[in-house]
Amino acid sequence: MATKYFIAKRKQLLVDLKKSNNIIRNWIVKVYRWDDDRGVLYVSLERNGRYYILRITETPGFPNEPPSLKFVNPRTLVCDGTGWPGGYHIFPGDETSGWICLGVSYEYKTRHYSEWTRLPSEKRWSPRTSFYIVISEVIRLIS
Repeated sequence: MATKYFIAKRKQLLVDLKKSNNIIRNWIVKVYRWDDDRGVLYVSLERNGRYYILRITETPGFPNEPPSLKFVNPRTLVCDGTGWPGGYHIFPGDETSGWICLGVSYEYKTRHYSEWTRLPSEKRWSPRTSFYIVISEVIRLIS
């Protein structure tokens, strides 16, 4: 069962998207579906024929720990292991899995903790971070 924090962040995302007319950085963003019993949220991201489904999953310790982020359809993601501009990463050699290494993701914090602690605070997850900001960071990664 999703915690009240995860449900509140999902509801706030719906409000934030409505205010922005479902546009973040020129991408059309829509909540595809959610499952509050499992703490899972699916979001579609689309622009110029590029289409992604992002799965945001509640993790143990949420909201103090970041959510897990994964592309359900990672068909066009490539990573040479050196990361993306601005310090963003998708796991080297794991590009077909879709796991996303951003400061706002559980995967980055748990697998690259020493690097995560050196990120500026605005690039890291905190309980105040909204899902809107998480999605904005993901879009910055794929743009």
